[in-house]
Amino acid sequence: ITNLSNLTTLNLSDNQLDELPNAIANLSALTRLNLSDNELSELPPEISKLSNLTKLYLYDNKLTKLTKAIQQLTKLEKLDLRRNPLPIPSSILSGRKVYELGDVKEILDFYFRTQDPNETEPLYEAKLLIVGEGEAGKTSLAKKIKNENYEVPQKEDPTKGIEIIQWTFPLNNGQTFKVNLWDFGGQEIYHQTHQFFLSERSLYLLLADDRKENPNFNYWLKIVELLSNNSPVLIIKNEKNECKCQINEGQLKGEFPHSLKDILSTNLATNRGLDEIKAEIAHHISRLPHVGQPLLKVWVRVRAALENNRNNHITQEQYFQICQQNSLKDKKEALFLSRYLHDLGVCLHFQSDPILKHTVILKPEWATTAVYKILDDKTVK
Repeated sequence: ITNLSNLTTLNLSDNQLDELPNAIANLSALTRLNLSDNELSELPPEISKLSNLTKLYLYDNKLTKLTKAIQQLTKLEKLDLRRNPLPIPSSILSGRKVYELGDVKEILDFYFRTQDPNETEPLYEAKLLIVGEGEAGKTSLAKKIKNENYEVPQKEDPTKGIEIIQWTFPLNNGQTFKVNLWDFGGQEIYHQTHQFFLSERSLYLLLADDRKENPNFNYWLKIVELLSNNSPVLIIKNEKNECKCQINEGQLKGEFPHSLKDILSTNLATNRGLDEIKAEIAHHISRLPHVGQPLLKVWVRVRAALENNRNNHITQEQYFQICQQNSLKDKKEALFLSRYLHDLGVCLHFQSDPILKHTVILKPEWATTAVYKILDDKTVK
């Protein structure tokens, strides 16, 4: 096949190829090469000989690394690396529209910059959100996760909006995992604000208790599915006084097969089941797609500058200035970083809102407190 020196298009998608032969270099006239849906784990350096290539499709393979030779494909206009175990965020691999691909230069720049161990560090951090109806015990669960010796009161004061708690646990590789735990108020008046604070790259706990009026599982599971891009969910049954919480587990798992990972039971007063819950949280949150990915040191510097800023909020232009001061000069990359930090619960930047996009909120608790002050006002109610 490598004698076909005038071949311009080659489609080998949907086979079981686990290797691309070096002789591919002979097809120097190729402009389009489709290798999607195969078993390729690497590309040969000879790929650089395909100097006329404008489109390279490698969707759904097993690539874990890229050869530096791919940078020599200077005519490349489209590069599809989605559905590969590569350390590149999906938002860089994809465009803003469905089926749109990310910018080739941006993809390759990001990848090769993260390969120098002196310039990156792995990220072990994620956002954990506890949602559910009011008075189900969400605050008690949040405090028990952080400190299992916390004494659960007869009646916990209802959460006014959102409370944010920091929790850490050790990983097998010796690293410490940092969890930004968001405890949501369950009152119905707060429901309309979930669209602001439910984020991607997160783990969700949906808490239920033994009351006869069972919580609206469909509402909660659908709202998480809609607003968090199918982030994983654990349902926690808070069985107060050892009263069993009745849930149709089979039906729920059938309706939400992608997001609902497990249904667990606990009695927070006695700590029954708490160890298992914490183990399952650690298991699922440490396997979120972004965890362990190399994080650019320049991003780490920008984050530190933001966290050390005394202001509750800054303008987007001020944010760009902080990025430039810390050697992050590309505004597109700066916006990607603020969205990334938003999903981690570090700051809030609502980029899709025409008004809010001009403000970067550095202290999430300041923002949530402000929003719920309004909702809790008697006149507003």
